[in-house]
Amino acid sequence: MKIRYSILTALFLLCFNLIVAQIEVANDGVLFISDGQLVHVQGNLTNRSSLFFNRGDFCLTGNLTNNAQVFDMSTGIFRLLGTGTQTLTLNQTFNVYDVEIDNASGARIIGSSNLEIYGLMNFWNGIIHTSKDALVRFYNLGNHINADDFSHISGPVQKVGIDNFILPTGKGGLYKPAGLYDITENNIFQGEYFDYGFGNYETDYSLKNVSKKEYWEIVRLAGMGNARLSLAYDGLTSSFPDEHNIDIAFWSEAFWTQVKAEPDGSAPVSEIISQDLVTNFGFFTLAERELIPENVEPLQFDVFQDEDCQTILTWILPEGSAITEFEIERSFDSLNYVNIGYVAGDTLPLEEIKVYWFTDAQLHKSDRLYYRLKIKYPTGAFSYSPVRGIENDCPFLDCLLFPNPVLSGRDMKLRMETDEDQTITVDIYDIPGHLIGRQTFDIFAGKADYPIKVGKMDLPAATYFLKVNKRKTLKFVVIRD
Repeated sequence: MKIRYSILTALFLLCFNLIVAQIEVANDGVLFISDGQLVHVQGNLTNRSSLFFNRGDFCLTGNLTNNAQVFDMSTGIFRLLGTGTQTLTLNQTFNVYDVEIDNASGARIIGSSNLEIYGLMNFWNGIIHTSKDALVRFYNLGNHINADDFSHISGPVQKVGIDNFILPTGKGGLYKPAGLYDITENNIFQGEYFDYGFGNYETDYSLKNVSKKEYWEIVRLAGMGNARLSLAYDGLTSSFPDEHNIDIAFWSEAFWTQVKAEPDGSAPVSEIISQDLVTNFGFFTLAERELIPENVEPLQFDVFQDEDCQTILTWILPEGSAITEFEIERSFDSLNYVNIGYVAGDTLPLEEIKVYWFTDAQLHKSDRLYYRLKIKYPTGAFSYSPVRGIENDCPFLDCLLFPNPVLSGRDMKLRMETDEDQTITVDIYDIPGHLIGRQTFDIFAGKADYPIKVGKMDLPAATYFLKVNKRKTLKFVVIRD
């Protein structure tokens, strides 16, 4: 039997406390379920009207297609009670107050709009699958109960408001919630759990390892508020059995970095909670804190550029440190690093403070340079030092002598690009290394050509060198007609 509700149908509903409809139901007019009434649709419902009011108990065993914005969340409950997977096709927003799912086959939300909950979501049985375009959104004071491995949200879920909230996330038959506490102002947060590794497991100096089994994406879609963050922890399945040595890790676009955290205090521990407010949101996972004595970390890691445009890296290790090797890494954007060299360490504990250094002798055109140390320990573990960034003060971004070769008795030009005005002195040497000429002149910021007066030197045909500074020497050839 196919029933199509209309305005007259709504009046009909007021006369009975139990209405049962089978197979297909469509609402094109007014659907009003009053307090104390139970409407049980044993089939599919298509709603094409915004005049959908539920103050009672609405049960659905089939699929829902919603093509009209339903803004009135009323005070009723919407129950998903099917035996097969139920599909909610939400082409327009569907507001509800209380929701219950009691369907072992679960439900999926598709379309382009959200199921928006203002009351309580009861995860009695069944997993709800969502996507970034069609998901479950909990409004301020909206909450949920009974979520577990058998009933939660697989996919993104949103929370609007300022009250503490547990995002009921999970995947792969695991309930892995993330909590938001002490929220500082109204926000829209979105969270999703992934039951596999992030793919990149590089860490900074504060972390030893990050989980290769799972991660969460927690983003702040609107608002500027911050929050303390918690991630679900299960000591039986975790990669890190010691909950007292676990932190939350945040992906900083290049590596995982520490968010200091602590167990929640329950027995057994069920979540790891950040000690402070989290201000940056994105990808998070659980991580093992680097159990290295504080004095094993470099006491001081400095980077500077000398007058010859060489970049010098120095760091100090205290007595008792044992480091196998240091890898030196450089970046021009602070995100992508390449290895540029190694410095050997000491596998046995140092008997006294030791200073290490490394020289990057290359000239670079980048305005800023970034360096870090990859520190390798005798145990096979490694960590990263803090990143050090410096301005590239080398003024010679480009030098060119022309014409080259040059006729004897003719002058040359030096094309140079620099960042600042200055006075320089250039020297001319022959192949044996004898100084045969010197010239001092002013150069100016930007790119320009400067005369090199070799014509009056009446040089014989040969190869010569123009030394701009200790690190920049240009070769030129003199020829005769």
